[in-house]
Amino acid sequence: MIVGFSGNLTREGLNKLLNNSEVRLIYLNRVASVTTNETNNKPKNQKTNSELNMILIILLILAVLLIVIYLMFKKRKKV
Repeated sequence: MIVGFSGNLTREGLNKLLNNSEVRLIYLNRVASVTTNETNNKPKNQKTNSELNMILIILLILAVLLIVIYLMFKKRKKV
């Protein structure tokens, strides 16, 4: 859950916020926005780059293994 507000602070109010364990960040005199993994805009079925890279690596490994197996059986038939 993300809760926030904007407004003017007194020194006492700022000290209370700084000493509050539930306050994660305080930004002074600027606009800030927050994004989390739960609130991103990509569709749920869309793969991330790291997921696609992992799939590509697995497919390449399988291709190499199939080529090695093919070459092993090809040599056996010649003998």
